[in-house]
Amino acid sequence: MNSDWLFPRAEPAECRRELERRLELSTLPLLPHLTFDPLKDEVVAVGSIVEGLGNTLSDLDLFILTENVAYPKPAIFFWLEAGIWVDVEVVNFGDARELARKLDRDTRHKTADWGAMNSLTWKELDLCHRLALAVSLTDPLKPLLTKVCVSKEALRREAAIAFIVPARARWLDGIGALRSGQIGQAVVCGRLALDYAIEAYCALRGQTNPNSKWRFAKAARLGVDPLALLDRLMPTKDVLEGESAARLLCSAAEMIFHSTWYDSFGTLVRYPDEPTVSHRFEVQGQELFKIDDHDRMTKEPGLRSRLLDIVSPSQTDAQIQEGA
Repeated sequence: MNSDWLFPRAEPAECRRELERRLELSTLPLLPHLTFDPLKDEVVAVGSIVEGLGNTLSDLDLFILTENVAYPKPAIFFWLEAGIWVDVEVVNFGDARELARKLDRDTRHKTADWGAMNSLTWKELDLCHRLALAVSLTDPLKPLLTKVCVSKEALRREAAIAFIVPARARWLDGIGALRSGQIGQAVVCGRLALDYAIEAYCALRGQTNPNSKWRFAKAARLGVDPLALLDRLMPTKDVLEGESAARLLCSAAEMIFHSTWYDSFGTLVRYPDEPTVSHRFEVQGQELFKIDDHDRMTKEPGLRSRLLDIVSPSQTDAQIQEGA
């Protein structure tokens, strides 16, 4: 089955005119419904419609960037002329700029260091993502959005941190549950590990929206067949015999490997071994490690060199959906 029509594929809007073409209306009549100072504040559109992920029933999300802390609380109203709901949130410019600075940490940190890093909260990560893709609807004397300056490079690393660490932990939890005969718990942990690993992989490839409802749409944008991922996540009929748990844990291990390899080398290669619950592979500091089911690590320099020798820029995400 062709999966192109199953998930949204539009790219983010880059300007107001492009957003208005998407909405099939002008945003200017919307501005009188908002409370803001047109000379000092900046109204920006954010959210799923801007990102190309929305549908005909999606609301239009707006931020009012301001230095005025006395504005009213967030509001939701129905824009009758356009027939859509509008969700308005006031964002303090100083807070947003400070958050962007907090995000823009040393991006040289590799996956080996991620567990020791203090990542942003989910709410902070979501705000950074929205600001990074925001489209300005007004022209204040002193534009604020450009001064916030969210680094997309730092954002993709930060979003990946938020997911790769729990992916590793849930893989180990699932292996322990499987070894203890707790098949149901192993399935749950395997599913969570794969969910987190997919999110981390997508984030590293630039799809940084942290909302899980867009997981497969993000994968589809990267050329990964979402139906293949869904198939991996669906337990088989033999769930109580451990087959489903092992399948999920192996898939999670593969995705963790792809994420860490891509983070270090910026390319894709096939998984270095037949998938098994006895071990997995991960790149740390450009070194390949084999991690067994007791969380013991062994460096694999020869295997890393062999994989580097065969890597090709032409390799694509099709390898992921093939069970690479």
